[in-house]
Amino acid sequence: AAASALKAGAMSASAAHYERAIRDWHSVPRAATLAGTTLARLMLAAVPAFQGARLFGQAARLIDGVLKMTRDAGDRAQLLLIAAFLNWQDSGDEARTLAAVPQLMNDAVAALDERVEVANAVSVLSQYSILGITSYGLHNEAAAALAEADRRLSGTEIGAVPRSYALARTVHGALLGDGAAAELVRAGDESIFGRSVRHRGLLVMLRRHL
Repeated sequence: AAASALKAGAMSASAAHYERAIRDWHSVPRAATLAGTTLARLMLAAVPAFQGARLFGQAARLIDGVLKMTRDAGDRAQLLLIAAFLNWQDSGDEARTLAAVPQLMNDAVAALDERVEVANAVSVLSQYSILGITSYGLHNEAAAALAEADRRLSGTEIGAVPRSYALARTVHGALLGDGAAAELVRAGDESIFGRSVRHRGLLVMLRRHL
């Protein structure tokens, strides 16, 4: 029911279904078998519903719960970055949530040891750099993250480079006065910016800067 409501765009209804399922998980025998998933995956699946219902604080708490059940460094880095973005979105307590974002972002990058697959690491570093330079003025840190992404990509065959890398390069270039990047922004190149609401909003912001 939660997944169906989410697919239909009924975010509040979906969030309510997910909330009930998560709350009742431990009281239902063989919950994982009946649900066909793990509690961690269920909680992660619920995040878009809570986010869509603008319940950002609750979505962030779900990510915190998943983090406690996650050991893989690459997965933890991605989760920490999601938590940073959710805290940035949460307007319930800006003094607390906004202050927490840079630490979550730094924790995400710190989690990227050399065992993390290149595509995952590059994606995290690219997303870090975008959030850092557009929302927190962390120009040096964002540039360092992209330099680390370049290092990990150097001499490595990974197939398709994550779209977030091209997006990060374009964002940095446009903000720092690179003409080629500025043209990509003006054109609204969908191969870079896609069609998501978040990335189209980023495109609007960049165009204003130009």
